[in-house]
Amino acid sequence: MNLYNCFSALVLCVLVQLGSSTSHSRCGHGSAAVQDALQSKIQQAAKSKKATLEMRSRAGIRERSGLVSRVYSSSTAIRILADYSEIGTGAFADRIRNDIVPKAIAEIRRRIGLKNPVQGNLYLPILCLSWWDVGGVIYCAEVDVSEAAPGFCSTSTLGIANNWDYYGSYQLCTGPSEDQCTTYPAQTGAPDTDFIVYISARDTECGGSTLAYAAACELDESTNRPLAGYINFCSASSDSSDDALIETAVHEILHAIYFSPSLMEKFIDADGNELGNSGVFTTDYSGRSAVKTAAVLSQASSVYGCGSVSGVPLEDGGGGGSAGSHWERE
Repeated sequence: MNLYNCFSALVLCVLVQLGSSTSHSRCGHGSAAVQDALQSKIQQAAKSKKATLEMRSRAGIRERSGLVSRVYSSSTAIRILADYSEIGTGAFADRIRNDIVPKAIAEIRRRIGLKNPVQGNLYLPILCLSWWDVGGVIYCAEVDVSEAAPGFCSTSTLGIANNWDYYGSYQLCTGPSEDQCTTYPAQTGAPDTDFIVYISARDTECGGSTLAYAAACELDESTNRPLAGYINFCSASSDSSDDALIETAVHEILHAIYFSPSLMEKFIDADGNELGNSGVFTTDYSGRSAVKTAAVLSQASSVYGCGSVSGVPLEDGGGGGSAGSHWERE
């Protein structure tokens, strides 16, 4: 079973086991600003993928920012590093940092494992944005982040900055020749980590009763697997019970790991081929969008006792914070 199908099936089970008491209308990750920021990152990564990989190969960059091809006899619990550098201070921030997020991560680790965990330290990729192509040899002229400006892992208004310490090495050239290129070393990276999640607690882009929102922000340059994301807790969630807030945190981490329409289109099969929109989604009898990956269909058949399932429908109501980003509740 490939990584994404594995996630698809397991998250279906997680949501069934935990229940769905958190109102989908209170999940703001589907807002236009959040989705636009994620889509921009995905489009940027796709545009520069070939140049980035060729730049790394030519420069002899060895460390990997994502998965390493290796077959494991058993899955390994996903390792999630919570970065609290943007959490701020106060009782609510302390509660999130010391209690809610650690318990949410532990809950996910009990249910989700990776067959291809990161080997060594996790390094976030530095994408080549513009380049010279001389007979197929790539000379990178511009990259998307630097030590001075590591960029945002969020919308620009939320302003959660990426941690430069997590980034890998890259090469930058002032012209299309070897003697005009400089290779910059990797930073420390994140040890024993498969996914980094930045945690904040601000009322930026929090509308009405929105409890929290989340998205991915850094993707593996080869597989498109999310490597980093963020969760922002809104003040509306501060009155929630611990159990409800832990459920919210689990819910949002899963959105950042992969449960977003923009990310689902990047799912891959067992051979590493991108499934694309038509390989992931179908339309059910009532016209709703539904997920049809093999593992999801298998799990749905088992969970609901159906002999044949053509797709598991996604929510089609609730506005941008819900539609297309949650399983249908009815």
